[in-house]
Amino acid sequence: MKQSQRVKQLYMHLKIASQTYAQLILFFENKNITVGLRQLQRDIMDLKLFLIPGEYLLKNRGKNNVLELSIQLKIDTKWPSQALILKSGFGTANFKKDIEVRLHFLNETIIKKSALYIEQFTQDATGFNSELEELKFNVIPLRVLAHRNDYYVGCYAMNTKEFMIIEVNQIKKYTLESKKPKENHHQLQQHFDVYCNRLFGVSKNIDAAVHEIKLEFSSATGLYIQQFTWHPSQKFKKKAGKLLMTFTCGINRELLGWLFSWMYNVKIIGPPELIDYYKKSLAKITQIHGSENLVYRNIFNKKE
Repeated sequence: MKQSQRVKQLYMHLKIASQTYAQLILFFENKNITVGLRQLQRDIMDLKLFLIPGEYLLKNRGKNNVLELSIQLKIDTKWPSQALILKSGFGTANFKKDIEVRLHFLNETIIKKSALYIEQFTQDATGFNSELEELKFNVIPLRVLAHRNDYYVGCYAMNTKEFMIIEVNQIKKYTLESKKPKENHHQLQQHFDVYCNRLFGVSKNIDAAVHEIKLEFSSATGLYIQQFTWHPSQKFKKKAGKLLMTFTCGINRELLGWLFSWMYNVKIIGPPELIDYYKKSLAKITQIHGSENLVYRNIFNKKE
């Protein structure tokens, strides 16, 4: 592909949404176009050739202090309603460590179809490591995911032959394997994408079962809910002044947490398994507030 064609695609992509360098490299990789970081930076400099009057390239430090790029229209200061946007900082990571280098490394690893040996692995951000007996293992990185003001790497665990999603900052020590894995990288990516659509968010499902989730929202909350994408399979239907929402995925703790965020303005219609976990969570919350002890619990762990 010629550079002018590549820059034009960059222009169209950055008009849609903010993108990091890592996300842009993956954008081109998914089109079977290999672009290095330096070349991408040069392409960004040439974007001015495509900008129309009033447009400009915005460079902003976003999630985890990672540089984000987007094409914006200049604000007309005559209109007070178009004041500069103040970010609340809600849910933004407190650490100042810039993870651009790590994200770039992970993307390079994906492009080169290499494997990683994870030497030190901590925390439990997604539930994928809650039952791991060994926190040192080999993985094949497949996708870098941006989710809720954080970054994750979707990968294939070579020892368990299962897909995992790991919060990037959980990985404390890692080394690049010199030997290329035998697995078909492209096929693993395709299977991971299918697997990812079976999740709600990036958390591990309780089992391999997939359910049709049926929810009922109050009218006011429903008006807000239907303006966003929560799952690729979501569908909405208005009925008797309420909003019915359906989507197909497994059950995990991120789904439960999301439901609790709507408090008494949501009702679970089905499946029964989700209703049971919801009631179990309520019971645990009530139990904790009636006790002096507070310890970490994960009701989705088989040991609980």
